[in-house]
Amino acid sequence: MNDFMSLEKALDDEMKKPGFGTANCHLSFKERPHISKSKVDMADGATYINIGESFRARYSAISAKYIASVNMTYDLLLSVYDVDTKDLFAMRVLKHATDTFKALEKYTSGISRNKYKRFEARLIGMQNKQDYSILMPIFKILGRYKVPVVEVDLFGDQIRHIALETFLGVSFNVLLLDRIYRPGELNNQMTHEQLEAQLMKSAASPVKK
Repeated sequence: MNDFMSLEKALDDEMKKPGFGTANCHLSFKERPHISKSKVDMADGATYINIGESFRARYSAISAKYIASVNMTYDLLLSVYDVDTKDLFAMRVLKHATDTFKALEKYTSGISRNKYKRFEARLIGMQNKQDYSILMPIFKILGRYKVPVVEVDLFGDQIRHIALETFLGVSFNVLLLDRIYRPGELNNQMTHEQLEAQLMKSAASPVKK
């Protein structure tokens, strides 16, 4: 019997169980370390992405060292990291539309042409009892191009603040107040409907120059 089980297989097995998505699903090689927001902001080119944005960066002295997503609740942070070139693709999505993952498909199809490259995908976000159908096309694309998932942190009832480091490819919990949070301080108080209403209001507001 093979004692090794990939994260994709482990998550697939969990999905088949009754009540999946009503509790935290943490599948990771190790616990995520913390980093203060002030340290992230001090790094050259630190970039924060919002829902609906995607970002791809190659690490260098003039590119972004950290790609961060803060105030994550019902949305999902998806990243694919090339260990050899330090190239990072990241996108933050809330729901699946027809063309949601075209950028991911284009990126993974391009990098997969060199079979000797090493990749790491990460999936972080979402809340308890949330529809997890958005995960299906992601695993389909990653599986098609043989991109392994090394970190899965899904569901729960807390707000997430996450930073991806582009040189090592690791993820961090961002401490917005530069301190460890008190018990319950990160509990999510917003409903899915309130988040969508907030996004619609932001999209309708004129852009300030």
